[in-house]
Amino acid sequence: MRSLTSAETLVVGALLDPGSTSERARIRRSGLPTRTYETAARRLLASGVVYDRYLPNPVRFGRPLVTFALVHPFVERSDAVAARWVATPGSVVVWRGPEWIFGVFLPERTSAPSRFAEGLGPPGECGRAFVLTADSRSPQVPVYFDFEGAWSVLNELPRSGAYPRPLPGTGSEPEPRRAGALRARDRAAGRSLTERPLRAGSAPPGPRRRSSRYLDRNERRALREGVVEHRVLLDLARIPTGRGGAAPGVVLLHGRLQEHRTPEGLFTALLGRGQIAPFLFATDERRVLVGALAQAVSAPRPAKDPMVRRESVSGILAEFLEEIEVVRSSADGLLVPLDHRYDRIVEETPMTGVLL
Repeated sequence: MRSLTSAETLVVGALLDPGSTSERARIRRSGLPTRTYETAARRLLASGVVYDRYLPNPVRFGRPLVTFALVHPFVERSDAVAARWVATPGSVVVWRGPEWIFGVFLPERTSAPSRFAEGLGPPGECGRAFVLTADSRSPQVPVYFDFEGAWSVLNELPRSGAYPRPLPGTGSEPEPRRAGALRARDRAAGRSLTERPLRAGSAPPGPRRRSSRYLDRNERRALREGVVEHRVLLDLARIPTGRGGAAPGVVLLHGRLQEHRTPEGLFTALLGRGQIAPFLFATDERRVLVGALAQAVSAPRPAKDPMVRRESVSGILAEFLEEIEVVRSSADGLLVPLDHRYDRIVEETPMTGVLL
């Protein structure tokens, strides 16, 4: 895969910026002439390096629990485990690395969390399994597939003040009184928006066609009221080399917090002392799961500011965690059987108790 030009690297950063909510803001963020920005953005969107998704607020859709699973299946069971995860109700993300499978699930409220978790990595199929269930009604998923910080670190760009972006609705809204307690118009808008980037035959959107002017009134209301949230994601299987010379790849790690250590303390240390910006950070207050771009957790590079000392990430992890496990994959070793398919959970959510 070819390396990105300097202009394309800046445009990727602008597209990923969660604080740039309009095309005009993204152009300002890039620092490029409008025509240069639009040409590069159109090329990047068409190639799939970055792409649009609409993420439903899981609390509003009656699915407040989010389960993350990372397992090491036996070789002969790998295909079966991946296929079963893709078919599991509530699954939205499934990745396959060289020797591991990672998934994100938003199960129905009727699913017993412990039973659901046990079913993801049974002993007969997996040698090791790590399953973490977080509650989106509390701030347990403070970073949810927000790639802007990691991209900025890799390419030595200024990081947006809007990083990190959590799972939609994390810790900010009360749970509906009953499952499905959502206006019919908002549910319909959620379905329309989550399906929008996936519709067969739809052309990759150009920068101008991604404007909210092309959404109907109910879709705009759903976005404004936090029922659904727009994201621009980075395709990890297509991460090109940017101007920072970063090798493509992904790292997932997990561990148990040591006594008197907090997930907030670990995140602050990684971002500040380690100078890495995870694209994923989740916790159940006892354990943590971290996702980062590969170059971000490699050997420390000289700090851009010579007065700032970048510490070893492995040292920071050992200071906060025990029972640490790290898995990696290069871009060409990563398969994505299920790629942020939130339309599935909107369709699966029962219609009982809908408010008109």
